[in-house]
Amino acid sequence: MKKEILLISGCFIIFSYLGYMAGTLSYEHQAKNNTETPNLIGEIKKSNTPTDYLISKIHEPIEGKYIDSIDKKGIEELFKEIKADSVPAIFVEKIPDDFNITSVADQTLFMKLITPHILRVNEMIMKERKIILILDEKIKNNEQLSTIEETFLSRMIEKYDVIHLKEQTAQITELIKRVDIIPVSLGMAVAIWATNWGQKEKDSPFFEHAWDKNVQYTPIKFNKLSEATESFALQINSRSQLSEARATRAHFRLFENPIFGQYLVYGIRNYAHFIPSFVDQLRLVYSLGYIKEMDAACFEKGCELTK
Repeated sequence: MKKEILLISGCFIIFSYLGYMAGTLSYEHQAKNNTETPNLIGEIKKSNTPTDYLISKIHEPIEGKYIDSIDKKGIEELFKEIKADSVPAIFVEKIPDDFNITSVADQTLFMKLITPHILRVNEMIMKERKIILILDEKIKNNEQLSTIEETFLSRMIEKYDVIHLKEQTAQITELIKRVDIIPVSLGMAVAIWATNWGQKEKDSPFFEHAWDKNVQYTPIKFNKLSEATESFALQINSRSQLSEARATRAHFRLFENPIFGQYLVYGIRNYAHFIPSFVDQLRLVYSLGYIKEMDAACFEKGCELTK
């Protein structure tokens, strides 16, 4: 199956969305915003916030405006008053049935629709990651974990599918590789490719598939964009076939470099292994130069919780 990507001619779209994100940021600026704080553990300890408390807050919903259903015109009105240099915490849960692409502005609108969902999931992931880093430090220092910490760690081991590793140190080492952000550009590239800019497969926006009873791949359908985005992120962070992408991401972290989605594309080739042209199609999306700049995107409240 070959996906066709609607590429509207003209380079003006490049400028139309860059303003919406974190501005026309250079890679140097992105590196500043998209690098894990080196002294993260120490900063959290200084805050005198017990780990148990952080764990208790982990399932609190991300603050923002959640909209179950709205038509394309409503989305246009919703984002019309938003400042050009910010990503608002507005989560539209469905791609409208009447969503189609007739102009550059429509492509921009689709990106505005998807970006907050990816940032929301990254904020959720980073909450988990911060706690895992603290627990890793405690274990290295031979400190006893609390019952709540042990329960949290067991849940993460199961969620991210590292239960096959028997030693706790190996499990945490692997969790640190797996529990990390999904570059915004990577999620966006998959969504653009999978839905042709929101014009099809609206309830399967990240191309998740499963075997059906006829031994064929069929799309997994989601009721909400937030659920689809969470599931996509979990696939990237847990499937054994995608370990190469996670290794690349971990390499960036090790050297405190920003994580650029374009360098993870080949590593997720098995995400849709039954589509021979999958990687080539994603690279075609990335050939729209502004896509890679999306890795600098942050919520209005800042980048600290999503990078």
